Amino acid sequence: MKCIIIDDEKSSREILVKMLTRYCPDITISDQANSIESAYKSIILHKPDLLFLDIEMPEGNAFDLLSKFDKIDFKIIFTTAYEQYAIEAIKVEAVDYLLKPISVQEVMNAVEKLKKKVNTSINKEELLKLLATFNIPQQANPYIPIPTSNGYEMLNIADIIRCEANESYTFIYLNNSTKKTVSKKLGELSESLPVHDFFRIHHSHLINRKHIKNYLRGEGGTVHLSDNTEVPVSRRKKTEFIEWLMAI
Repeated sequence: MKCIIIDDEKSSREILVKMLTRYCPDITISDQANSIESAYKSIILHKPDLLFLDIEMPEGNAFDLLSKFDKIDFKIIFTTAYEQYAIEAIKVEAVDYLLKPISVQEVMNAVEKLKKKVNTSINKEELLKLLATFNIPQQANPYIPIPTSNGYEMLNIADIIRCEANESYTFIYLNNSTKKTVSKKLGELSESLPVHDFFRIHHSHLINRKHIKNYLRGEGGTVHLSDNTEVPVSRRKKTEFIEWLMAI
């Protein structure tokens, strides 16, 4: 069986390569990919029998990748660090999962299980059922247009750490330590961003769930983000924010 390993974390890919090479001699690793776009190109090129597919990636999720195909004629073993995804409902035809950190025995068992399956295709209807099972919102476009002096810049949503209101403008802070100034009010900008990932914790602050390091309780509380900034949570937003934070 030809396989492609798709995971944005290099260390995770390397561990899986070692396990498959040593303990699953029937599996040939055709390629590795670290993003949705590179994975899509690799699948078209190599036509694998099996994907080891990480569920969450910086620019989207596994289902953003799978939705690109009219017919899914390869088997899938999802890999994830999040236990909420490791549920029985995922075990539909041609699909299995591995919970990180992955053990050798789990890899061997999953491979043997899928080798015995006859039907290797997943249709669009089954894919939509999986989407509902995982409760992960489909992201139609991972980019938003940001107005510039001579046009628009397409900004990757995953790169946004936080947005800060500044009267009729908004500052957008990115994970490459740069700041964009946009001629939009914060409320207007927030309508362009997915509500699952972004929350307006304060009149002046909008944050990205994927860049939260921790939350410290207080009158409203304080959020620590991946760029080492601390952003206050307004008292009236505290309960709603915690509910959003805990929702998967």
